[in-house]
Amino acid sequence: MNRFFSLPINMQLATLALLLALPTTGIIVYSGLNQRQEALDVATKNIRELANNIGLAQDQFLSSSQQLLETVARLDRVKGRDRAKVSQLLNEISQRNPQISHLALADINGKIWAAAPPLKENESIADQRQFVNARATGRLSSGEYRPSAEGQDFTLDFALPIKDQSGTITWVFNFAVNLASFKKILLNTGLPSATSYIILDHKGTILYSGREPKLVGKTDKKEYFAEMQGIEGVGSFRGMAHDGLERLIIFRKQRLEHEETPYMYIRTGIPYDDAVAEANRALVRNILLLAPFLVVSFIVVLYLGRRSIVDRVTTLKKTVDTMAQGNLDVRVADHVTGGELGELGQAFDTMARKLADREQERQVAQDALVVKQLQLEGLNATLEQRVAEEVEKNNRKERIMFQQSRQASMGEMINFIGHQWSQPLTTIGLRFQYLQQAYHDKELTPEIFDREVAACLDKLDYLADTITDFRNFFRPEKAPHPFNLERAIEKSMFFVQSYFVQNGIDLRFVGHAPDILVNGYPNEFSHALLNILYNAKDVFLDRGTVKPFVEICCRQEGGNAVITVHDNGGGISTADADKVFELYFTTKAKGHGTGIGLYMAKMIIEKNMGGSITVRNGSDGAEFVIKLPGESSLPGDGKKPGGQPLSS
Repeated sequence: MNRFFSLPINMQLATLALLLALPTTGIIVYSGLNQRQEALDVATKNIRELANNIGLAQDQFLSSSQQLLETVARLDRVKGRDRAKVSQLLNEISQRNPQISHLALADINGKIWAAAPPLKENESIADQRQFVNARATGRLSSGEYRPSAEGQDFTLDFALPIKDQSGTITWVFNFAVNLASFKKILLNTGLPSATSYIILDHKGTILYSGREPKLVGKTDKKEYFAEMQGIEGVGSFRGMAHDGLERLIIFRKQRLEHEETPYMYIRTGIPYDDAVAEANRALVRNILLLAPFLVVSFIVVLYLGRRSIVDRVTTLKKTVDTMAQGNLDVRVADHVTGGELGELGQAFDTMARKLADREQERQVAQDALVVKQLQLEGLNATLEQRVAEEVEKNNRKERIMFQQSRQASMGEMINFIGHQWSQPLTTIGLRFQYLQQAYHDKELTPEIFDREVAACLDKLDYLADTITDFRNFFRPEKAPHPFNLERAIEKSMFFVQSYFVQNGIDLRFVGHAPDILVNGYPNEFSHALLNILYNAKDVFLDRGTVKPFVEICCRQEGGNAVITVHDNGGGISTADADKVFELYFTTKAKGHGTGIGLYMAKMIIEKNMGGSITVRNGSDGAEFVIKLPGESSLPGDGKKPGGQPLSS
């Protein structure tokens, strides 16, 4: 619509004139299309009647032929098998009924004993389809096609069994139907000369073609025959006929009452163009009658539009252009008067007066703006420095909080290491006592001495490794790097395992995924995980949880690594669920919690490692869910833009 309004007024007026003519044009076209559809319906009805008339004629012919032959079978000369007289009778029947040809009588073994025209001696039809089916069913049966006596057209064989009073078949009448006799039905319909009909046998062989005799004996188009086979009774379709014309086609299946397969297909057709020719001509006539009216209307609308609208708008535009050049004293109403455009001119004059007043106000405001601009430039000169100072202040605050969190973790871990060292130190002391006792009892041998010293050295190595891991854990990390997620989890578990065992807390790692790599800071990740484990430990001790456990699971989901930490500590209250990651928020008693641990865990996971951390309540406790992008899905530096290690 906007595009239409952006067109010149001349083109808009022309378009409107065409739109006004569209209803009339639409009615004519719609009427023409309806006429064409009606013509198609009439043509379809006519060729359907043609197909039905041919089919009914065939049914009537078979019925009358059956009655005639059953009557002939009761004649004495036939019962007496007088070959000469019966052959003469059959010949008379053939002459009086041109549609019947190859009339013959055969015994139950298929041997022909009388025929018109005469046949060779001992000729048999025992293996022919119509004879076999007639003997099997005891009823009139259809067979295959054969060339007629003249060799031009094809005929279709039928066999009628003749029974005695006991119902036993005594002999069989065999006769052929001349299909060319249906042509007179087409001539009596008054349909266009291009109307055609084709008769096919049960295999799709063309037995008769009203328009193209050269098709006789050839196989029908596979798609057409398949179309007819797939529809019961009478059907229709539209397609390209053998003569290259597009036709409306109606077909009918001819089937004997006891036979499942049609013995004959009747297909009639009329050229599509012939069916709609008159309707198309009427549509063209109506459109040609409308065309002069459209042209005159178009010219009148353009002329009136130019005089009443376009010329006046052009004058209005020139006056406004003069005003736009700074001459606010010009008045549009002096040049355009009357009607809506005159009112528009007066509105422009009012606008010009207001513009003059506002121009004066603008000048005053511009002077004031210059003063403000100078003040703003002074503020902008120091703005960048102030922003940088605030950013550094915030970063320094985060680093201080991280160090506070680390110091709190260090205190917890020193406590855990004390628990881890107690058992190895006790073991070393007992082994030294054993050496002293063996020495006083004179039972100390070199073998015992070496064995006990080796055991003590092994325990000392364990203590040294613990100190090394502790020192490495608190060593600052300068740059992100790929690390094995499972190893980082196991390192965190190692620091608290001994303490958890002594306090009856079952800490287990399920769902191992040894091949998952993430890019980031392994020590900071372990720090975040330890904060979650500390939180679970405090909940267990505070609530006195029976059989407490913490279950850690690691898995791959698409391009992300997912770590879940689940406990049975009773979960988080609904009021606190949305605040657990807030700075300084704690549910512990005053002096027992800083409210920094889970906040720092969220900062490490989301800001430094580009992941996410959430918490939800399970059936028996809280479940923390950490998602980290896989090593291949992160930027080269392993963090989101702006991230840096909090340990630096």
